[in-house]
Amino acid sequence: LGMRFLERSVIIAVMGVASNVDGKGSHLIPEAGTRRFLLARHGQTTWNAANRLQGTVDDSVLTDLGRKQAAELGARLVAEEANSVDALYCSSLTRARQTLEIIEGAFAASTSGAALPTARVTADLREIELHQWEGRHKDELATGAQAHLWRAWKENPVDFAFPTGVYPLRDLWHRASHCWEKLWTEGSAQCEGSDEEHKTLVVAHGALNRALLAMALGRDMNAFVHSDLQFDNCAVVEVEAKRGSGDRPVAAVRWRWRHPKPSEWKEAALLTAPSSMPDANLSHAGAAQAF
Repeated sequence: LGMRFLERSVIIAVMGVASNVDGKGSHLIPEAGTRRFLLARHGQTTWNAANRLQGTVDDSVLTDLGRKQAAELGARLVAEEANSVDALYCSSLTRARQTLEIIEGAFAASTSGAALPTARVTADLREIELHQWEGRHKDELATGAQAHLWRAWKENPVDFAFPTGVYPLRDLWHRASHCWEKLWTEGSAQCEGSDEEHKTLVVAHGALNRALLAMALGRDMNAFVHSDLQFDNCAVVEVEAKRGSGDRPVAAVRWRWRHPKPSEWKEAALLTAPSSMPDANLSHAGAAQAF
């Protein structure tokens, strides 16, 4: 038994970040009763490039750059998450499904034998609904007849409502809570008492992922504008979480960015005060083309 323990310790020490230890020697074995989630945003789309709001409209597709981003993400997942993903979810919108298809192609082409489970495609993971603004150019909204509404949305998305009385961010938050409940309860077996990593991969959208992340971190809707929570195209965040309660079905223990620029693990409680709503064409220091 002692020799087996020694052999396992040596394997862990050698594999480093690719296994259970990060680059600074911090053990990454999940805590008992937790599960890990990989939240990925789709690649750049034709409407992202044109600075048009997408929301739930399904007319945009991946650009050449978006396909390249998805391929790079697929390669990273093959290299770092081979056989650790045991549950897979995807938004029903074309841009997310195209991104997933490219990721699946990377796994299929791999000689490692790594495979992804069958994806569960659901409309619940669609992007935030921006109603009459969907398909419009952001510059047009910022300077046209609805500039006052656009300004109100950018300044205070929590309390913003369209003239019809619809609150887009509140609706998104409610749906995100439902998504977390589904992701937790439908995901395959938790890894309690096991050294093996079991993860759920979610391929979705910028605003939806932002809401999921903020909610898991125990933040309210005001965190939606936080610059640390913005998703670039094909950005991936990893969340280690335990079962929550009430309006917070999942409670994060810690989290980190995995792609394109990996970060160290961050404690869920550590998050500075939110900034203002990010402007268009900023990157992960502020969400570029978030919707």
